[in-house]
Amino acid sequence: MATLPSETSASIAIVNAQCLVIVNLATKTEWKLFSRFGEVEETLVVLNELKTVAQEASDAYSRLSSLQLKVATAQPDISATLSRLVMDSKERIETRIPAWQRSIEEILLTWSLPE
Repeated sequence: MATLPSETSASIAIVNAQCLVIVNLATKTEWKLFSRFGEVEETLVVLNELKTVAQEASDAYSRLSSLQLKVATAQPDISATLSRLVMDSKERIETRIPAWQRSIEEILLTWSLPE
């Protein structure tokens, strides 16, 4: 039966949860910035950056979830290619999460927004 090792599934669940946190934090920060300063020349680039962070994290979540679904429907076993794709995607997303978090933190600090 086609399944990922339980350790891999658990780490994917953690990565997906982190992606959701990033989406939430980016959109919340975007709302705070917009509410306080509006959509003016000084905020346009930052608002766009926050939208980009939220979209990238959302896409990453969707990609991993889609790959998990492909694994679940692969029978009788997972191909080496699919297994490698899952691991590569997970690892790539894990390396992006700190950058997304840092971008949001910098915006919060720069614009003196509450967390």
